[in-house]
Amino acid sequence: MKTKFGCNTAYGTCVVSGLGTLKGTIHSLLGQTNQVAGMCKSMMMLIRRLTSVAIRFDAWEETRVQR
Repeated sequence: MKTKFGCNTAYGTCVVSGLGTLKGTIHSLLGQTNQVAGMCKSMMMLIRRLTSVAIRFDAWEETRVQR
């Protein structure tokens, strides 16, 4: 949940900074937000992958200890 909040914050900051500098074109603003959204997506995928690995390792440790 914490990562999702961070992504939303990053996305919001990107949009706000883009609107603040209206001299920059809307096209560059869209490119920026897409970049941030893409970064967030890859971060979420990475975190999910690491979490699943950690869970699998915990399960393996438990079975090893029980033997």
